[in-house]
Amino acid sequence: MAPNLFGTSASLFLEASQQNLIQEKSTTEKTNTPKLDTQKSLRSKSKYKWNIVWRNVIAFLYLHISAVYGLYLCFTGAKLCTVIYTFVIGFIAAFGVTAGAHRLWAHKSYKAKWPMRVILMICQTIAFQNHIYEWVRDHRVHHKFTDTDADPHNAQRGFFFSHIGWLMLKKHPDVIKKGAMIDMSDLEKDPVVVWQRRLYIVLMPLFCFIIPTWIPWHFWGERPMYAWYLTLFRYTLSLNLTWLVNSAAHIWDLHKTSATLSLKELQQDIVQENSTIQEESWPMSNLQKSQKSEPIYKWKIVWRNVIIFLYFHIGAIYGAYLLFTVVRWYTIIFCFFTLYSGLVGITAGAHRLWTHKSYKAKWPMRVILMICQTIAFQNHIYEWVRDHRVHHKYTDTDADPHNAKRGFFFSHVGWLMLKKHPDVIKKGATIDMSDLEKDPVVVWQRKLYIVLMPLLCFIIPTWIPSYFWGERPIYAWYLTIFRYTACLNITWLVNSAAHIWGMKPYDRYISSTDSYSVGITAIGEGWHNYHHVFPWDYKTSELNSYSVNFTTAVIDGFAKLGWAYDLKTVSPEMIQRRAARTGDGTKYHLIDHEYEHASNNVWGWDDSDMIPEDIQDAKILNKIQSDITKELIK
Repeated sequence: MAPNLFGTSASLFLEASQQNLIQEKSTTEKTNTPKLDTQKSLRSKSKYKWNIVWRNVIAFLYLHISAVYGLYLCFTGAKLCTVIYTFVIGFIAAFGVTAGAHRLWAHKSYKAKWPMRVILMICQTIAFQNHIYEWVRDHRVHHKFTDTDADPHNAQRGFFFSHIGWLMLKKHPDVIKKGAMIDMSDLEKDPVVVWQRRLYIVLMPLFCFIIPTWIPWHFWGERPMYAWYLTLFRYTLSLNLTWLVNSAAHIWDLHKTSATLSLKELQQDIVQENSTIQEESWPMSNLQKSQKSEPIYKWKIVWRNVIIFLYFHIGAIYGAYLLFTVVRWYTIIFCFFTLYSGLVGITAGAHRLWTHKSYKAKWPMRVILMICQTIAFQNHIYEWVRDHRVHHKYTDTDADPHNAKRGFFFSHVGWLMLKKHPDVIKKGATIDMSDLEKDPVVVWQRKLYIVLMPLLCFIIPTWIPSYFWGERPIYAWYLTIFRYTACLNITWLVNSAAHIWGMKPYDRYISSTDSYSVGITAIGEGWHNYHHVFPWDYKTSELNSYSVNFTTAVIDGFAKLGWAYDLKTVSPEMIQRRAARTGDGTKYHLIDHEYEHASNNVWGWDDSDMIPEDIQDAKILNKIQSDITKELIK
């Protein structure tokens, strides 16, 4: 199923600010004012569905994996002449894009005689970023309609989209529509551009791949395979350097982001339009005042984390290679055993038990889950729970640690590469953590985490294959890195993909979605729309199939042993009522009901903002006898 585009953080924030401005004005004048055309267009506009171009996804995946291997060859097997030649060709290609396609043909910032135009055309062909005509058209559209749906790499959709994601999807209809309006007559009269466009299918593979691979092999005897992978390294590096202008240069800035500037300009336009309609001035809204008085938050990169995550992911790629080539079967089985042990420690332990209190567990089970959670190494339980409760309580706000409104990359891994937003720290201090402060298992892990984490996550999982069945230590180490990085990314998918792509059967007003693919991958954590509506349900979904919810099977297994009890869940009637009232209609028939979305989210059972009706309607399974006796006494 193609993902739905529900709107960027800027567009959603803009709509909210427009409503606040109109509401304040109507209160001041004590009259009802008509809604702006911009509001009507925002509400009436149909939601665009992203269509993934899988051919491009596979091609870019191959290029980037090959580029990593090419980089490795630069420092190991390739000749020095080949390395120097690779970077020279890279600079030549970059010159074709910057001086040619960009400054000469797209912006007409200078003129060039035909010999220079031919040289720049050849250099731009080496870069292979589409022929000059298409490159220029898309770039002119980008400048003309920056940060709108007509912008091919609209930065409002996040870093990943503006960097590479836009090339993995079919163009938004507005890009095609506005592109047809751009004046391209100057390029249609340029014989160099016309000639390149006509013969591009022949020129591109020759200049970008075939000749750059043939030269090192023919002239100084480089191995053809090495020459090929260094060509792919050069090409992929050239692509990413160009893409940084579309992504990083539109997101990270010393003073203000483009989203903030666009928002302020649009709000000023709304104020001017309202004052023109009413022919009188009115007070500035609180939103505008707060934006002028509050300092704009600056992202601060934690370079230590960036370098560490880069090493982990490169190491994981090598570990995956070893997985299919040289390591023993015992090592592979052990690798996946520790992977799923770590995942269960996160899903059944840190998430469903300690964060949401969706069930209770006796101390032997809590110790087992604590060990598994330490194997996963995603910070100790106390910090994991605090951040996750803040995420549920303040979803998609600045206080949300991995706010999905900032794009896929930020909500997936980027939030761990930056210092926390001040609101995350401020709101985190207000979260009730007294239950964990009284749990001796959590307290003990937190106190000894600096010793337990390296032992359980890295040292012991590397030592066991080497000691017991003679696996090479270096292979065992990279399989450990692969297992750890895979566990991280599976967990992160719940923060990113399950807040962007999928259905909203239970509450269409929130960003979290139900994603079958994430549900399978994250052993039952992908039914995220349901989970944010009913965070205290120990199953995190209304599905009873263990095949798509392995974590529930683990909890039920411990319940049969008597170690897990007070399993909280939701009645089918309660689910259907909520879905009919606020769902998107993908699962249940909707009812005609005026509904105002509640502003008070809850992080789980015992949250002070829980609705009494939800507490009364919740079903508690596998109660222990002492709890039943207490209720009878009450």
